[in-house]
Amino acid sequence: DLRKVTPVITIMPKRGGKKRRDARKVRQKPKKTRMKLLHLDPALRARWDKSKPLAQNYHASGLVSNPNKPSRPAKDPVQLTVPEAAPPCHKNFSFLEQDNLKKLIQKHGDDWEAMRRDIKLNKQQFTEAQLKKKCELYWQKHHTEFNLPPLTTDDKPSQDKDE
Repeated sequence: DLRKVTPVITIMPKRGGKKRRDARKVRQKPKKTRMKLLHLDPALRARWDKSKPLAQNYHASGLVSNPNKPSRPAKDPVQLTVPEAAPPCHKNFSFLEQDNLKKLIQKHGDDWEAMRRDIKLNKQQFTEAQLKKKCELYWQKHHTEFNLPPLTTDDKPSQDKDE
């Protein structure tokens, strides 16, 4: 008997156990967010149609969604009002920061370079400009509470009595 015998080859897993497939993580797509109409101008908000896409609403209002794409002017464009600038907000310092600024002002006055180099009190290693800004804000709020020395800055003109 000369039958053809095909050898059976078995693949043994490598030492350590089972063969594993590469499991890929399933990632969710981020939800599409719709533009909120809260911050829009009242005249534009009145004309806004939520069923239309953004580009059509812009075109109906006389605005351009893509400034690089030529478009025809609208029949009745909306006159938008520009809101006034918000007043500057003053930072509230943490107690630790207040204590550090107080000590820096008591020790160095308005010598920003010396404050910058003082690594024991200026642990966050603020720059001269940062220290100047922080100390001036702190001094404006707290100079009466702690009997701090007056800050003299280059920006404020000094009033001499000799003149």
